[in-house]
Amino acid sequence: MFEDCTPSNEKNVYFEFRVNNQFEFSGYITSGTIEQDPGEDLEEGTEGCIWNVNQTGDGINSKKTIRSVLAGICDDPEGYQITLLNNIHYESITINKTENFPVLIKGGAKDEEETKIHTVWGVNTSVARTITLLQGDLTIQNIQFIFFENTNEIQDEQDENIWPWNAIIYAYDQSLTYRILSLESCIFKGLGSDKFVNKMIYAHQMNKLNITKCSFQDAYINDSYAVYFQSGHNNSEIIVENSTFENINVTNYGRGALYINLESGYQTGCIYGDFWYGGTFNFSNNEFLNNSRHQSGNGANDAYLQWVEYPQDW
Repeated sequence: MFEDCTPSNEKNVYFEFRVNNQFEFSGYITSGTIEQDPGEDLEEGTEGCIWNVNQTGDGINSKKTIRSVLAGICDDPEGYQITLLNNIHYESITINKTENFPVLIKGGAKDEEETKIHTVWGVNTSVARTITLLQGDLTIQNIQFIFFENTNEIQDEQDENIWPWNAIIYAYDQSLTYRILSLESCIFKGLGSDKFVNKMIYAHQMNKLNITKCSFQDAYINDSYAVYFQSGHNNSEIIVENSTFENINVTNYGRGALYINLESGYQTGCIYGDFWYGGTFNFSNNEFLNNSRHQSGNGANDAYLQWVEYPQDW
């Protein structure tokens, strides 16, 4: 039991418990306060499902933050529909909605010629994640996710200077079980080959993970994987389609840029799958460029899949 804990560096402390190097559960020791971007007071929630989010909050059906939208009541079965209008959006959010109220967040930025471009989304304060999905059906479209490097020389030695310092998207809660994450036309961008960043997506005990037309690029991952998926349900589903992994490298042993773990896993540069039995797996029309692995022996630079028991008709 952790009780009356105050982190020494005045921010949430992330922990993981593992048995024989297998993930069991994780959580936070917190000071009891929720981190929020500087200078942004949380607006009161109001009724409504379709909203624009911009820096001023001006305009019809507009708010300054995604959190302000999610704090309101939405009674439409199609759920929340949120459009980010600015070219750059800084905010850390938590999704905790039932399956009856899905959440769609999409980029709505345009260039000077009114052509649609990806909205850049990151955080500019020391937080663990950009998005935490505790439960719910979350779809994200047309977003470029970034890591933010703090260049302020006046900071505590214990502070991380790359934000978010745990993951861009973290989907898990040990007491909640319904999680669907869909990513469409999104970019996950690191800070190049000479600066460590943490994992991009961590999706544990998921009902479904769908990654379509996305790009993961230019990241030196200070972990075992850039994208982690583990199923905790029967008939769970993962789709990776028309996506690219380019210039991704990981520091820790035995996993890869995309780590799919239904039981346990090792030895690949990009996709690893270790399955006890047959199923339906879709890895179609993907491109893998300049990926590598650190271990010799069995494995492959781009994909390594193995089944303990496979159907007789294979």
